[in-house]
Amino acid sequence: MGIVSLTIGVSACNNSHQKSGDNPIEITAMSGNAQISLDWAGIYTGVLPCADCSGIQTTVELKGDETYRMTVKYLGKEENAFETMGTFTWNEAGNTITFDNANENGGFATQYFVGENTLTQLDIDGNFITGELADSYVLVKQSEDIPLVGTHWKLIEINGQAVTDESGNANEPFITFNAEGQVFGNGGCNSFRGPYELGGGDRLSFPKPLAATMMMCLNMGTEDQFMRMFEQVDSYAIKGDMLSLNRARMAPLARFAAVQETAE
Repeated sequence: MGIVSLTIGVSACNNSHQKSGDNPIEITAMSGNAQISLDWAGIYTGVLPCADCSGIQTTVELKGDETYRMTVKYLGKEENAFETMGTFTWNEAGNTITFDNANENGGFATQYFVGENTLTQLDIDGNFITGELADSYVLVKQSEDIPLVGTHWKLIEINGQAVTDESGNANEPFITFNAEGQVFGNGGCNSFRGPYELGGGDRLSFPKPLAATMMMCLNMGTEDQFMRMFEQVDSYAIKGDMLSLNRARMAPLARFAAVQETAE
């Protein structure tokens, strides 16, 4: 498969209908028919530019039957996440997809260029968006590792110490992230829930204190450490079926093992 050079530019932070502009830069993309030559089915995530918020946290799931599910959340705003589902079609070249009803269900971008493990949002006319933030319109496909979103993650280590069964507590500590930008779980005694935000690469944060129940149990040591951890996390890493929540280059704050996927 050949390599072609695409020339695109950059535009000011604007909404998904912004037209292309000046200041071209060069990027590299795979040529050919992505529909038949690439493993395009999967989940793509990223934070797209926003005119009046700190970013649009976007998740797009493409399925092999040419249906899609897209979830967007405007970071820094109180609104809940928006979701749209439907079918998509390919252009004749087999390198661009168009969502059938995304525009009717919230005014989201409807066209994406399909690259090697990427989806690049196009403008309303199907052209590459240009300007300083051009490369910020790219969603990246999640790896073959267990996905962060939709997986039940069991806590196995906190602050370098293995988590053991704390007699008298009814629940195992766990955490789950859903596509609507909410995290929920249990510390072993109390359940909790609240918003999370993904940034570029492996960035992860919890912008508000998590809401939790207020029960008292015989052993609260692990839960106390678990809940304090959320204030420090700024990134995550997944290797196989193991998740770590981290702060900068320090040792992992917590480690988790994937147990099962949840449907929420």
